Amino acid sequence: MRPSMRASLVGDSPELVLWFLGVNALVGEALKNALAEEDLSVTQFYSTVDEALDNAGETAPDAAPDAAIVFANAQSDDCAQVERFKKAFADTKIIVICSDGMANDWEPSVRSGIVNCLLSNNIRKRYLSSFVQLACAGHDVVSKSLYLQKSASAAPRIDKSSLSALSEREKLIMAYLGQGYPNKLIARKIDSSEAAVKLQLRRLMKKVNVRNRTQAAVLAAKFGLKPEKKSPSLEAGPNGDAPSGQDERRNS
Repeated sequence: MRPSMRASLVGDSPELVLWFLGVNALVGEALKNALAEEDLSVTQFYSTVDEALDNAGETAPDAAPDAAIVFANAQSDDCAQVERFKKAFADTKIIVICSDGMANDWEPSVRSGIVNCLLSNNIRKRYLSSFVQLACAGHDVVSKSLYLQKSASAAPRIDKSSLSALSEREKLIMAYLGQGYPNKLIARKIDSSEAAVKLQLRRLMKKVNVRNRTQAAVLAAKFGLKPEKKSPSLEAGPNGDAPSGQDERRNS
């Protein structure tokens, strides 16, 4: 592979060479034309990953692609095929395009570094070139829709009634979490300390039976929790009672 490919996001960079694996001719040709406008050249089309491997012996080392874009098929063992492809073309970046429901199947390959970029098959063509260039520049990328789908599917199946176990303050914290706020900003929003927010996050995650803040954020978005203006009840302490002296200050 040409050394300069790692700098492909810089102006005046050489053209990137791509292979398409597992794509039909109609879709492949449309994507090829879209990528060509961004100096991304698709030089090979293979109907399966195995077909590309069968032809690997005919490919000179310096002709290996910068990236291989794999169009995953739920009916085939693409994960194992891609692992074999990576062994044959160690320097080639692997970009997998799959349905949202297949995100969990590809997670081990992403974690192990075999797959460098995991994209939803709903991705718009104009964004594909940017993801390809990021992958070729050495960045690992998972598209947002797949990340949320993976997190949601890993989370326990609960209905909105599960939120009834939360206090109003915990619902507010969860709502800010769903908006992407870090603990420090959540603490500022609810006039609390960061340590107190961490403690309340652990409590609320246990109540709604999720394992981490990502799953809690996904649930907050799913159930439409949004931060509202603070009311006196949201200023209550951890056990629901008002902090000592607070009522007196309000009435003074």
